[in-house]
Amino acid sequence: MLEAVYLRPLRNAELELSSGKNSRLSQILLSHPLFKKDDTNKHTLEENFTVLKDTVEKYFNDEQESI
Repeated sequence: MLEAVYLRPLRNAELELSSGKNSRLSQILLSHPLFKKDDTNKHTLEENFTVLKDTVEKYFNDEQESI
C-alpha cells in the first residue's frame, strides 16, 4: 500500500509548519492512524507535549526575570 500526502509549496516554511489546531503539520499528524481517537481523551504525545511546552516556557520566563 502506498500513502502520499500533498504539501503545498512552502513559501514561508516557518509559518506553514507552525503549531496550531489547523496547521498543515497538525492535519498530517492527526490523519495518522495512531492519532485517531475520540474527543474525550488526549493522545499521550499531546499530554507530554503540553508538559514539555509549559516547562520550556517557564524556563525562559525564569531566565528572563533573572537578567
